[in-house]
Amino acid sequence: MLHGSLNYKNMIKNIIFYLNLYFRLFKKLSFFNFLYFTYRNFLRKLYSYYDFILSSLFNTYSNSISNVNFNTFYSYKSKIKIKEIEFNFMNKFLKNKFRIFSNDFFDFSDIESKSKIQWIKKNINQSNISYSMCIHNFFFKKKKYSSLRWNIDYKKNIIWNPIKFSYFIKLSRDNVGDPKIPWEISRLQHLTQLSGYYLIDPKDDVKTVIKNHLFDFIISNPPKYGINWKSAMEVSIRGANIVFVLDLLSKKNFFSDEEILIILNFISDHVNFVINNLEWSLVSTSNHYLSNIVGLIVMTFFLPRSIRNNEILSFSINQLFNEIDKQFNSDGTSKE
Repeated sequence: MLHGSLNYKNMIKNIIFYLNLYFRLFKKLSFFNFLYFTYRNFLRKLYSYYDFILSSLFNTYSNSISNVNFNTFYSYKSKIKIKEIEFNFMNKFLKNKFRIFSNDFFDFSDIESKSKIQWIKKNINQSNISYSMCIHNFFFKKKKYSSLRWNIDYKKNIIWNPIKFSYFIKLSRDNVGDPKIPWEISRLQHLTQLSGYYLIDPKDDVKTVIKNHLFDFIISNPPKYGINWKSAMEVSIRGANIVFVLDLLSKKNFFSDEEILIILNFISDHVNFVINNLEWSLVSTSNHYLSNIVGLIVMTFFLPRSIRNNEILSFSINQLFNEIDKQFNSDGTSKE
């Protein structure tokens, strides 16, 4: 009875919130722009349900890239310098420990799941089980490794269900967990640091952790599913970080051709998600949209050339110049 009462109150709150939002938009926009905004939102919701049906029936991982001829950004001839304090972080990363919005390190190792295969069967949606299992068998079948909990708010011990379609995950004030905690680790920016570390001192344990974390993430987070595919900005940042990991290590013969194809197609998944979920609004744009287009520039420049990637790259570069004019003042400060 109490649970039903809380749901009713939440529903009333949501109705009031959206009525207030649309009333304010109606006052701010012209009548035709308001109609366009409403129509666009309706189509967006309609497309999301259509996308959900397709994603439930078909594998959401890309397999469109079949060659490993990607475009590098830099030739890393100069020595990379790492501050002494950063070595502490590196050693913690190697033990699956991360410091997120805290002075303390937390172990993200998944010690509860004894079998990754059983975890996949339980936590990956039906249309993607086969691909996740295939990557697992290709990379981890003969290895012992500790999987990570990519979808946990360890402070409140809340775990987001990775089998849930990301569009239906609600982020509101009533949510008990903080999604920024799994988002922070799932940006994979620690892998760019470890990659730089590996260039200086190519140790086997560093190589093992980079590969384990990257491929474990791919297995555990199918495109469009779970908390880590909820925000296009987070997807943009992660896609760019994966690009730089591959770019940094490409001259070291770090990855096999089979591994590179898996990674390139996963980057392509990020491009597809971001371009279909751009955080653009008729009312205003923000750092979220700027992150979207910068991420798209990095990813589409890096991926093998195709008509679609070239079109997205051209669009993103044009949008970047537009957003610089819109979001920044003449002295370089942001309007936010």
